[in-house]
Amino acid sequence: MTTSNERDRVVAELSVMIAGLENLRRRASGLILSLGADLDRDSSVTTIAAQLHATCIERKHPVTGDGWTNEKAAADLIGIAPSTLRGWRDYDSPLTFRKLHSGSVQYSLIGLANYLSGLPKNGAETR
Repeated sequence: MTTSNERDRVVAELSVMIAGLENLRRRASGLILSLGADLDRDSSVTTIAAQLHATCIERKHPVTGDGWTNEKAAADLIGIAPSTLRGWRDYDSPLTFRKLHSGSVQYSLIGLANYLSGLPKNGAETR
C-alpha cells in the first residue's frame, strides 16, 4: 500500500516528465516547421534537410532556430570549398543564402537539401 506522500511524489515526478515531453514535442514541431516541412514540400527534400540538421549538430556546426548555417558549415555539408560558395554567390548561386549586417553569409538547410536532391544519383552523367 502506498502512502499519500509517495503518491504525491510519483504524481509530481510524472508531471515533470509530461511537461518535459511536451516541451520536446513543441521543439521538434518547431524544428520541422523551420525546415520547411509542409504538405506541399517533397518529402525527400525534407528528409535531406533533417539529415543536414543532424549532421550540423553532430559536427558542432552552428544552426539557427530557423534552419540556417554559416558558409563554412554549408560547404562542409555539400562537400565543396567555401571559396566555391563565394564564387557561386557572384554568379547566380544555386543555393539559398542571406547576408547579415555583420557581413557574414548564411545558407538555408532547405536550400542545401534542394541542391543535393537535384544532383545525379550514383554517378549518373548529366548533359
